[in-house]
Amino acid sequence: MVPARGVKSLTGLSKNQIKKLTPIFSACWENADIKNGLHANPDRPGRPPGVKRRDVLIFVLAYLKTNLTFDALAMMFGVKRSTF
Repeated sequence: MVPARGVKSLTGLSKNQIKKLTPIFSACWENADIKNGLHANPDRPGRPPGVKRRDVLIFVLAYLKTNLTFDALAMMFGVKRSTF
């Protein structure tokens, strides 16, 4: 668990603000998927997404605030660069 201060310094938002923003971000994500024909489809090939929307939101906020490379962010988040 990341301390509240760490989340704030990495993203610029408090944990509570991120909690409130997550459903809005998820709805926008779903709308973009539907618009681009990528919405959940059981016949769609490939593996199911393994990253929670909240984690993607934190990743995006961290990227926008720090402007780090995807390689650096992938190391910080403990994922492969191609995950995001």
